[in-house]
Amino acid sequence: MKLILINGQGGTGKTAIASALKNEITNSAFIEADSLVAVNPFEFDKLGPLLHKNAVSLINNFVADGYETIITAGLTRNQEQLDEFLKVLNLEADIVFVWLRAHTEVRLNRKQSRNRDGADSEELFEFMNKIYPDVESFEVKGEKYIDVDTSTKSIQEIVDEIKAGM
Repeated sequence: MKLILINGQGGTGKTAIASALKNEITNSAFIEADSLVAVNPFEFDKLGPLLHKNAVSLINNFVADGYETIITAGLTRNQEQLDEFLKVLNLEADIVFVWLRAHTEVRLNRKQSRNRDGADSEELFEFMNKIYPDVESFEVKGEKYIDVDTSTKSIQEIVDEIKAGM
């Protein structure tokens, strides 16, 4: 079983790239992190553990149903969150960790262009940048690590780069 963890700051293309990658990998499933913690009231500090528990449950369900590759988008934004997720995962898997990055102005423009909801406001963008700055690198012991700057690349170019790195 292969687990592809696609992560990065807001506006780097996590969801679009994970979805496109799923379409190119046979017998795969896609989990988008934001939908795993769509709650009211939204209590930011409580959501990390809930996000990881919900993701692990879905991953286990997909594995039980025979999916060979699970692709996630947005589960971790720093080394601490990655380490916590891998602890609760408790699953034998080949893990590919992908960190997407893009220039700040590119990310803000993407978020404002899609304008999904309040999460795409410039105020929340600035807030999230402060609490989750871009990370230079991650330590992923014994697993594959792929770092991609999405600023000037098409979705297909990024998918091809990830596939080549796997």
